[in-house]
Amino acid sequence: MIKKGVLGALNVDSEKMALINKFTKRELEPDEVYAFSVVLCDNDIDRDFERFTNDALEKLAELYIGKTGIFDHSMKAENQVARI
Repeated sequence: MIKKGVLGALNVDSEKMALINKFTKRELEPDEVYAFSVVLCDNDIDRDFERFTNDALEKLAELYIGKTGIFDHSMKAENQVARI
């Protein structure tokens, strides 16, 4: 079963590795990486009957590039292991 928002693992080819390595401390190899697609926000109506516009989603997409993903909503540095 796939959780809502998680689209699954990606095949990490050389083109994707080049993009990934832009944000790593050292150059990584494909066998050191697990890459996956995830939906962080969308334009579906939420429980408050609000939604993002398509323009807002495009602007957010630009802002997310290279940002740190946090684990368990913890702000501790040792849990920050992912980049968007």
